[in-house]
Amino acid sequence: MRAGTMSSNGDTSSIKEATKRINIRFAANGDGDLECVGFNTFECLGRANADCRYPADLTVTGEMGVDKFLTKFSNEFQVEMPHAILIWGQRGIYIHEWPGSARRAVYGDVTAGCIHLNPSDALAVYDWIDGRTRITTEYPW
Repeated sequence: MRAGTMSSNGDTSSIKEATKRINIRFAANGDGDLECVGFNTFECLGRANADCRYPADLTVTGEMGVDKFLTKFSNEFQVEMPHAILIWGQRGIYIHEWPGSARRAVYGDVTAGCIHLNPSDALAVYDWIDGRTRITTEYPW
């Protein structure tokens, strides 16, 4: 896991206290669990690749149009990303809904770097983030 703090826009200055917390833990193949602390844990899928090193510690504001989007269009991949939470502005990395299963064994390696959630789970996480939320990420690559 890489150390440091980062806001969703890439600012590495001191992060203010968040009211909620999300912990994301990935296995070596990119399968993961996204835990909304005190709420629920959801299956997720990340990109298991040394070129994709997620921010280890960041805080999102949960503000519509800033780092929370009902839907966000990816110009790079020409796809809609429903229930999107921006976690790395400099690389355009979001947590968002993806059709099918968020587990690699079922759906295959389909993420270029975003963190994918099953549709109903993405909506639950999206709705749960309603203000400053600290997100930590652990991965073995």
